Amino acid sequence: MKILEHPLNVVAAAVILFFFFPWFTIGNTVSFSGATLPQGAKNLHIMVSGLHTPFPLLLLLTYSVYLVPLAAFTIIIIDSVVKDREKSGNYNQILACITAVSFITSLLYFFISAGTDTFGSLSIGVYLSCAAVLLLIPVVFGIIRFSDDR
Repeated sequence: MKILEHPLNVVAAAVILFFFFPWFTIGNTVSFSGATLPQGAKNLHIMVSGLHTPFPLLLLLTYSVYLVPLAAFTIIIIDSVVKDREKSGNYNQILACITAVSFITSLLYFFISAGTDTFGSLSIGVYLSCAAVLLLIPVVFGIIRFSDDR
């Protein structure tokens, strides 16, 4: 595929792929991926606080996790469609920052709302997603270059 020839697109595709891997596993039955993180945070809030406790509006911050695959997908589209490298680079830098900020914000708020006990239930997906998001920033800003960069 010609789209995946550019390293930036490969890293953005990895961000999208790892978004759907399991991020948290509780026991052998319950698992959350990035796609189910907001619903998982809501369910954990209900289990911990009870059904009659009001739903905190700040829990809506976990929904910013959906910006992660959307921004990564947009990076692939812009890099493939826009031929002017300088213009597409500027857009992609903004989108990479949005990806990183939304990933960190939603993950931190999940830890805040669910408690630090969730650190013990981290799965491979959250580590791979974190690595891909953190690799996206230096690749998009040109800090890490590959030999076939255009």
